Amino acid sequence: MMKTATPGSLDSVVQHSFHLLRIAVRHPPWTFVNLFVYAAAPNATIRRGSYASMWATLLCFYYALLLDRTWHRRMMEKQRFSPLTFYALDALVHWAPLVVLHVPYRGWMANATGLLNFVWGVLITGGTMDLSEAYVPLTRAQWRKMWMLSFIVTVAIPI
Repeated sequence: MMKTATPGSLDSVVQHSFHLLRIAVRHPPWTFVNLFVYAAAPNATIRRGSYASMWATLLCFYYALLLDRTWHRRMMEKQRFSPLTFYALDALVHWAPLVVLHVPYRGWMANATGLLNFVWGVLITGGTMDLSEAYVPLTRAQWRKMWMLSFIVTVAIPI
């Protein structure tokens, strides 16, 4: 018989941490992909594209609340994070890289590397562009709006 961990115990925390790690391996968060691309980039143009895409990720994270006011709460519940943990990780994952890794604007072509976001979306979703499994469910129209915002920010706007 398998022993189950009691909620809040060290075993429970370890089990949940491995659960989150398995999700991240199956559906790597775009922020982590961005950080990898930034770190591995052979030149400033690619780093600039990654940086613009980090901005798009941040803006989509909050735009989702305009589309669905329950989105962050549902993300907290899915990940079993307290509001303090959720927003602390938000600051660490979404805000800190933008402050620490700033790359000056280098012309609109540098942002074109943000199209890697689209490729990631196709690969992660099998072409549906519906990230409900990786995050939490939104309607098809809401995901379309999120992808449009991401595209506009990464490709068209000199942030």
